[in-house]
Amino acid sequence: MKAFDRIDIHCLSDTERIIYDYFLKNTGSIPYKTLSDLCNELYVSNASIVRFTQKLGFSGFNDFKFALKEELTQLHTNTDFQSLVPKNTAKIKDFIENIDMEQAEQIVDLILTNPSIYIYGRDLSSIPANYIHTMLTTLDISCILIDWKEFIKALAPTFPKDSLLILFTNRGLTDEYKMILSDCLKNNVTIVGITSTKIDESDIKYMKHYIYTPETNMRTKTTTFSYIQILVELLISRLNEKRA
Repeated sequence: MKAFDRIDIHCLSDTERIIYDYFLKNTGSIPYKTLSDLCNELYVSNASIVRFTQKLGFSGFNDFKFALKEELTQLHTNTDFQSLVPKNTAKIKDFIENIDMEQAEQIVDLILTNPSIYIYGRDLSSIPANYIHTMLTTLDISCILIDWKEFIKALAPTFPKDSLLILFTNRGLTDEYKMILSDCLKNNVTIVGITSTKIDESDIKYMKHYIYTPETNMRTKTTTFSYIQILVELLISRLNEKRA
């Protein structure tokens, strides 16, 4: 597989070398095995296999498995829509399987306990921002939607103390966004960042919680919507518990 050409085998741990050797010898059968099958055969953990496939440049095992099957059958996802759909489905599945549920629960706590909630997203990011705003409003959770950058720039220094800002962005944290978030932090605003572009480790300091939702080739924001839906389901569950 071409992806194996990009990895330095001398930098692999003993466990990763076992996985590497097995994958090289069994490329034809791997697309038809589950993660559990491989763990049982190799006596390694799920996390070890997922980390190894990520070292190869994939989002996880499902993404790797589909790419391997694609290469073996000589498909071209850039021009073949029928193969594009299952590949993106594999990426979405990997994203959902690796969601930090403890972090999601903490974000739900913030939403349920904070009287001042602001949601920001512009351009494509305004779509998931509008969606979570609609869902929260439907659940009788008051929140304010902002979809204009100049408005949030002007508003950031005046946010009420200890309020919550849920920020959606495609472009990571530009200098302009860093300035906005710095103004928010002066008022002890809690920031939840949901971005489709990875941000630098040094920029995570601006956020209480950071969630990276990698886009698929179809640019549908499906991973972002998947994360929002998990938050909504957790919220509904918590609210039902309170009413019981």
